[in-house]
Amino acid sequence: VDSGPPLSYTLHMDGSGQGMFGIHHYGGGVSLTGSLDYEERTWYTLTIRTSDSKHQSEAYLTVLVDDVNDNAPVFTHDSYQVTVSEQLPAGSS
Repeated sequence: VDSGPPLSYTLHMDGSGQGMFGIHHYGGGVSLTGSLDYEERTWYTLTIRTSDSKHQSEAYLTVLVDDVNDNAPVFTHDSYQVTVSEQLPAGSS
């Protein structure tokens, strides 16, 4: 343990990731602060910097977004009916 000032943490990311994640300034815990959507973006790379006001270090954290079926298929009717000739060849639409 250093006898100097406590470590402080900062989070850096590209423009499209702004507002999606936060970091505890003195604990370093990363948290989600926005809604993720796999269809918009499948991953984020966060740069975490820590400093004791004299020295600085940097690490990268990659967050992979898992795809969840949030847009399930929907039928417009409860049931459908078709009439098909018995002489219709296989493979016909």
